[in-house]
Amino acid sequence: MLLYLQESLEQDTSIWAEPVDDAGHKLYQILKIKSILNDLQIRITDMQKVLLGARHEVNGLRQMTDTIAETLMFRLQEEIRGNSSDMLQQLKINERQSTSLDVMQVIFAGSLAFDILDRLTGEWSVVHTSWARAYIVDPFMSKPLVWFLISMIVWFGVGTAVFSVMRDLNDKTAGVITYRVKVNKAIDLNALDTYLSRKAVMSEDGNADALNAHQKVSWVERDPTKWEGYMPKVEMIYDVKHGFLLSVYLQVARRASKPAKLRPETLKMRFFTELQEAGVMAPDDAAEVIDNTRRRQTRDDELVSVEDSTVFLKVRVPGERHYREIPFGRQSYLELREEIAHKFDCRPVQVLQVFKEPDVLIADDDDVSRLKPGTVLEVNIKKLAAHKAAAIAAAP
Repeated sequence: MLLYLQESLEQDTSIWAEPVDDAGHKLYQILKIKSILNDLQIRITDMQKVLLGARHEVNGLRQMTDTIAETLMFRLQEEIRGNSSDMLQQLKINERQSTSLDVMQVIFAGSLAFDILDRLTGEWSVVHTSWARAYIVDPFMSKPLVWFLISMIVWFGVGTAVFSVMRDLNDKTAGVITYRVKVNKAIDLNALDTYLSRKAVMSEDGNADALNAHQKVSWVERDPTKWEGYMPKVEMIYDVKHGFLLSVYLQVARRASKPAKLRPETLKMRFFTELQEAGVMAPDDAAEVIDNTRRRQTRDDELVSVEDSTVFLKVRVPGERHYREIPFGRQSYLELREEIAHKFDCRPVQVLQVFKEPDVLIADDDDVSRLKPGTVLEVNIKKLAAHKAAAIAAAP
């Protein structure tokens, strides 16, 4: 209605003209036509603003609804992913059971084949030979129960061997170490592409809409020396459109009968340290994610002051004759690497491995927390020039 009024006011301009005669002019003043026309224009303008505001509010509510729907969908995807992991474990169990069935089928097929031959020949033809009669028939088969006992012993031996092989196969994959991390940190997509180009990527999956473009990539690490002999499976989900790392899933299959060489926190720490060294994540973001791991809880009576100049750790590179001293205190693993790098005039990423003599690897905050003052450490530093190594070895 207000739009029709606006159209009428704009098209019929005669209503704005005051009458010339006295009676008409007096009536025009009494009815306050000019004020009414101005009020109508103001009401039209106000209503247009109200409608525009309502339209923006509806759009805002629609965006909020889309955000809530996406959040619920993301939670549903997380639950589905967790259920999928459980289903995967069940499938692995079923796969091991199917392997056992395959072995049993082979055994039964052999037994059936031997029974068929026995029915065709009546007995083994080998027993009619002179050497078999001298070494098998007369000493064993001709005596009561001897051949039966030998058959039971062979049966038990074959069954034990098959059982040992199956138990070893199951033991290799029964133990599992997993860690699921929600990251939500910015990443460098170019550095990530370079990082992934060095990995044996098994699968990639994408999911894009008007707001986001999620990419899921998974691979298995091929260098067991970095992971205490294990080869972890890594699954990473990141947003290609905005350059954000959303979540990471780490899994290690190990022998269930042996103690684990890696803890979940160590697995997480090593992976995000590798991302930081590759330039995928900023040092502050990587440190924030790593610092969420379980850190050492030190009692007040165990505190060691870093300012105490008499408390040090001794550090050297292989082949060096003299030690270098770094302050001992409440360091984390990353802080320890930074102090070592500063002492040897290199970058922290060049400090590849830290060992407690003779060969105990220092790999996480818990390992650092168990160090004592005066402990001797050996470090492997990447690309240490020969002349620089000689200079270090000759330094007092």
